[in-house]
Amino acid sequence: MTRVAFVITATNESWLGGLNYYRNLIGAIHSTPACGIEPEIFAGSADDPGVFRDFPDVSIVRASQLDRKTPAWVARKLIQTATGRDFVLEQLLRSHGIDALSHSGYLGKGAKIPTLGWIQDFQHRHLPKFFSAAELKRRDRLFHSIAKYCTRVILSSQDAAKDFRQFYPEYAAKAEVLQFVVEPPQAKARATIAELEAK
Repeated sequence: MTRVAFVITATNESWLGGLNYYRNLIGAIHSTPACGIEPEIFAGSADDPGVFRDFPDVSIVRASQLDRKTPAWVARKLIQTATGRDFVLEQLLRSHGIDALSHSGYLGKGAKIPTLGWIQDFQHRHLPKFFSAAELKRRDRLFHSIAKYCTRVILSSQDAAKDFRQFYPEYAAKAEVLQFVVEPPQAKARATIAELEAK
């Protein structure tokens, strides 16, 4: 089995699209045991545990290094900025026997764990009027780093893959498409007509 980590830091359920994406992805992995992947979620120690209640049965590692703006997180970011490598996260993953990091950014040049970066789309390039100047720069920096440092880059559509190859031609060979598929969680019980009318 290949142990694959997903870092999901969500302090609440407001990131509905992202949480649904991960829920569906991990559900697809569970429904295909022949793929040989064992997913493991890494989350902040202060994150709302209810965020993952509808997820398939999956191991969740809680780590203070992933809690935004805490001393442990700040130290991690300072080391990452100074060295160009996320040594703290890499060490955390290695201590849990992780073989690859997926959909969760990059570890930096020379990392010992392969990374599969995820770029959903290039909305900011096609519709820049909906983004602030700071957000446009932030996304460009992030996507360039993902293209440069990740072993492979996962894109959610053929259109996003086409954009990736256009914007980052020197990294075009890293592009892999993993189609986004929506599978809403099954309702646990059907509401009666009276309950629906009351609502």
